[in-house]
Amino acid sequence: MYVYEGTTSTIRNAFPTPDQPSVPSGLTYDGVNLISCSNSTNMVYILDGISNTIIDSFSLAGDVSGLAFDGVNLISCALTADIIRVHDGISATILDSFPTPGAQCSGLTFANGNLISCDLNSNLIFIHDGVSSSILSSFTPPQAGVNGLAFDGTNLISCARTPGNVFVHDGISASILSTFPAPDYNPAGITVKRNVASSSSSSSSSSLSSSSSLSSSSSSWSSSSSLSSDSSSSSSATPPTSGDLLITHQSNATYPDWRVIAYDGISADVKRVIPVVNSSTYGITTDNVPNLMSLEFYVSQIRIHNGISAGIDSSFACPVGAHFLTFDGTNAISASISNIWVHNGLTADITRSFATPALISDMCFDGTNLITVNNTTVYVHNGVNSGILTSFATTGTCLGVAWDGTHLITLDVTYGVINIHDGVSATILSSFPYDYTLGPPIMLAVVK
Repeated sequence: MYVYEGTTSTIRNAFPTPDQPSVPSGLTYDGVNLISCSNSTNMVYILDGISNTIIDSFSLAGDVSGLAFDGVNLISCALTADIIRVHDGISATILDSFPTPGAQCSGLTFANGNLISCDLNSNLIFIHDGVSSSILSSFTPPQAGVNGLAFDGTNLISCARTPGNVFVHDGISASILSTFPAPDYNPAGITVKRNVASSSSSSSSSSLSSSSSLSSSSSSWSSSSSLSSDSSSSSSATPPTSGDLLITHQSNATYPDWRVIAYDGISADVKRVIPVVNSSTYGITTDNVPNLMSLEFYVSQIRIHNGISAGIDSSFACPVGAHFLTFDGTNAISASISNIWVHNGLTADITRSFATPALISDMCFDGTNLITVNNTTVYVHNGVNSGILTSFATTGTCLGVAWDGTHLITLDVTYGVINIHDGVSATILSSFPYDYTLGPPIMLAVVK
């Protein structure tokens, strides 16, 4: 295995793959430990940090050829069994499985809520709709023999067989930003390790690692605030009020469950931690009461909470594939990365739908217009319709967007900050770092 300096060909460290002479076939990273697999032993190995020391392992049926981690569950694929499996956490227990889109699935990664797979037989990279067999789009990689995938928060990274090369893509597309040779003839996997800067530092480093397998790392800022427990979600905690920022945080090694965290106004000061039903809560918004509303994409349900709390008053179905959620004052609006659905009030009935302007990563409503974002561009719609009034570029990779009544608020995972915009414009009035140690942030809302 090779550890790189950023996404460059400079090698920082190297060590043998675990359980030699087994043949490595895939890598992923769970936020703490590197996880590798071998298609010669059909074993998955949980390693101690970034090392070849095995702290746990388990076997799988079929020749395991690729791994991904969605923030909660391990996902694996089998090269000849033509199956993708969703594990229960990081264990041999399988929660779900579905057919691969091609005949030889050789690698996986997880990006912006969607699984991405690659296939040796068809020589294609597939973008799935969530973690499912449905395919949103596909494209041809730059070299035949694509054997591994990763996502660094902005760009897809792929590796290919003889001659072994590593490719940094332009976002999630066939366009290539840079290429460098792998140190061995047959790179077999690639993953991303995220390095979080300490609270005393204003910058963080990036690194890449490979086993004739590659693992890269992208930087994220971490502020000095932290939570020792979720006790702030108790009744003694200060309740969220109008204008407070809400962020959905995924799990990490410290906090095994996804949470919605309420902040004091638009700031980094934590006011309350709100447990959510399960680890598929993505979109969040509030209604007029205000009640928290959350969308669970695995079960296609929208939950109406009892105030800004974990309690659930009611729920209704949303279309399969929906990840994102907002409220226009009358109707719930749900969306997948490619479609938007307008509900009839707070019910499962859909009155109309339209396509997104691009593959979006979140949306909000500013009182007049729907606003969507696709990681790099903010789109201001003409009302709640497909028509676009204007658009502007984001400063980095934008995963979340919200409206506080005056300012657009965006979540920038490239620079690890929350941006407060001048109205609905590209002009940023101020920014502050979010605390990555509370769990990766993915969605925004502001209490009405």
